[in-house]
Amino acid sequence: MDEVTHRELQRLGNSNVFKPECMDPVLHSTMMVSRDFLGKGSFVGRVMTQTLGMILILFVVAAFRNEGAQEFKIRQIDFKNFTYAWDDSRTGVPEEWAWMTTPPQSRVGVSKGIHHFYEQAGYGPRESAPVLRVYDVTYGDLLGDGDEEAVVSLNYSTGGTANWDYVYVYRLKGVQPTLMARMETGSRGYGGLIKASVQKGQLVLDFTDKERAVGDCCSEGYTRVQYRWRGRSFVEVGMRQH
Repeated sequence: MDEVTHRELQRLGNSNVFKPECMDPVLHSTMMVSRDFLGKGSFVGRVMTQTLGMILILFVVAAFRNEGAQEFKIRQIDFKNFTYAWDDSRTGVPEEWAWMTTPPQSRVGVSKGIHHFYEQAGYGPRESAPVLRVYDVTYGDLLGDGDEEAVVSLNYSTGGTANWDYVYVYRLKGVQPTLMARMETGSRGYGGLIKASVQKGQLVLDFTDKERAVGDCCSEGYTRVQYRWRGRSFVEVGMRQH
């Protein structure tokens, strides 16, 4: 018997679960009938009663374990101290948003919401090293199953003025966060991420409108795009809003 089950059995033994008024009526009646039919003092009667009692114990333990697993929510994941799938092959500054469909090449860990790529600073000052920051985390039901998913917005800065964002969407499998999809956005006034949200079961992303960009940094307009999960990927739905 494993240690967890042993502790749960001790806890159950101190509870009221085995009192007749608290026991499952069908199982309790079966136990009483088997005892009366086979004899209260007979060896077979005692064995059957003990066997049915053990079945009840295992049933209750499984129920408690399942209840504990269901109580774990994705909001309990600390995405500011987390390891993310990552690619180091980016060259140039992106000007469009797009879902990333190739498998990640590596991983990067953030601590207190920040990761510094000091190795990319070369011989320059450490302050000029690229940096990845957890910008925002929002939650909502994207699968229609009543459970929330997490939408994590990451901002990547080159160490200069150029910076752009990544959107990572996670679901919970058991107690493990699983990456559903990830997106790379444009930079600042050219398709940069403004906001990510979950509305009516859809992932809603607001980007800067590069057609109305004012210099490299800003835009006087925005583009709102809605996505819905279709089994293996997010698919754009509805009309874009400007």
